This record gives sequence, C-alpha cells and structure tokens, in this order.
Amino acid sequence: MSRKSSGGSWIFFAFSLVVLGVAFYLSKGQLPWDRKAAPPPPPAPEPAVAPAPKLWASLSRFTVNKTRGRFTFKVELENNQPAERTVYAVVYGNNDAMTPPRRSAWPDPDPLFVQAGTQRGLLSPADISKDWEARPENTKGMKVALKPNRSESINGWLPMDETCPHKPWEGKPLDPERNYNEISLWVFSDTGGLVSSNTFMLNLK
Repeated sequence: MSRKSSGGSWIFFAFSLVVLGVAFYLSKGQLPWDRKAAPPPPPAPEPAVAPAPKLWASLSRFTVNKTRGRFTFKVELENNQPAERTVYAVVYGNNDAMTPPRRSAWPDPDPLFVQAGTQRGLLSPADISKDWEARPENTKGMKVALKPNRSESINGWLPMDETCPHKPWEGKPLDPERNYNEISLWVFSDTGGLVSSNTFMLNLK
C-alpha cells in the first residue's frame, strides 16, 4: 500500500511541474502572480490649430432700405499675407422663389450681365473669370488693393427694382414685399482665379 501511494505522489508531483512549466512559458518568463499592471496609454495629442486663411472674406449688416429702394450690405476683406495683394469682389443677389425672379449684382449689374451673355440675370463665378485678361475692367468686380495683414470694409447695395429688368419678364412687376433671399460673395485674384466664395441665405422683410 505504501509503495502505490508513493508512486501516485510522484506522478502528481511530475504533472504539477509540467503544468507550471507550461504556465511559465506562456507568461513569457513570468508567473501569473508576478505580472505587473500594463502602463496607461499615452495621452492623445492635441489637435493642430488650422492656420488662418490667406484671404478672409465675408458680408455683414444686411439691411433693406425701402425709402431708397436698396438692399444694403458691407463687404469685409482681410489680407493675412505679408505682401500687398489686389482682388476683385462681386456680390450676386437673387430670389428665384418668386416669379418674376429678383436678380442683380454689385458693383454694377449691367456690365456683369452683358459680359456674361445672360439675358435672364443668371451669373456664376465661371462667367466672371472666363477670358479674364480680355474682359473690360468694369466687368471684373470691385477692385480692392489690400495692404499686408490689413482689412478693408466696403459698403455696397443691390437695387430693389419695382419691375423685372431681365428677359423674358422685362417690365413685369416684382413683389415689393419679397427681397433677395440668397446673397453670394465671390472674390477673384488679379489673374481671375476664384479665391473665396460665400453664400448667405436670408429672410429679411
């Protein structure tokens, strides 16, 4: 009886050694109770701050002057470069939700529409930038010389026409209670490239 008991003890001891050896191997040289807690992950890097745009452009102070029949606004331009630059600004206003539509442009709608070849008062940046070198100066927009790291503010306005000046609605009355509801500001470089485009949706009475 004693020999069988002794033999069983040796078998159990050998089996235990094997189990411990496997566990030691799987733990890469460390016993489970000797493992240290994993270090905390490094903190996430702070997001990079985007650089200021080389040219900042916007519109503000939208007002309807019914006495003078004008839709007024302020053009704001800021040059964030260390060198002077010349740009051309165009403001296009429309309300295509009414019939006839209300459409006009600043600084002078007639030359802009004639040069674009439109009789319906439709205008886009591509209409202005095409054939830039050959087109007359008064069809490029408001010329503005921006000094280095300086800003400029310009007052502008669109006419509140009583009748539509565009074919095929020429002479038809425009609803005096419905103003421009979409105003776009396009800014072009001195070579005709579009450098800024912003559109503002409005609901002014």
